[in-house]
Amino acid sequence: MQEKKRVLVCDDDSSILDACRLVLSMHYHVETATTCENIVEEIRRINPGIILMDILIPGGGEKAVKIIHQTEGIKEIPIILFSAVHNIKEINKRIKATAILEKPFDINTLLETIKDNIL
Repeated sequence: MQEKKRVLVCDDDSSILDACRLVLSMHYHVETATTCENIVEEIRRINPGIILMDILIPGGGEKAVKIIHQTEGIKEIPIILFSAVHNIKEINKRIKATAILEKPFDINTLLETIKDNIL
């Protein structure tokens, strides 16, 4: 049996993390982070096929995405920004994540976005 692909969900809202774990664990191995302080080390440890990144996470989601994009060995990992901030589209123009999801998001849209972009 093939091992499940890994998804890293970065958000400091425990209800979002719980919901993502519940929905995604049927299809993927789910890891979570509540801060981006050591994002490069976490990504290398987890080896995710995709990252869901909240903009307002401690340590800074925008900063974390920029670091990921500049780091060899992890910069090719797709990143989905998900946030309730009103200007998520403008932020994404600067940091160029693979996709965006505005909170609250539809579960089917979440699953489809991951499926379409995961490595």
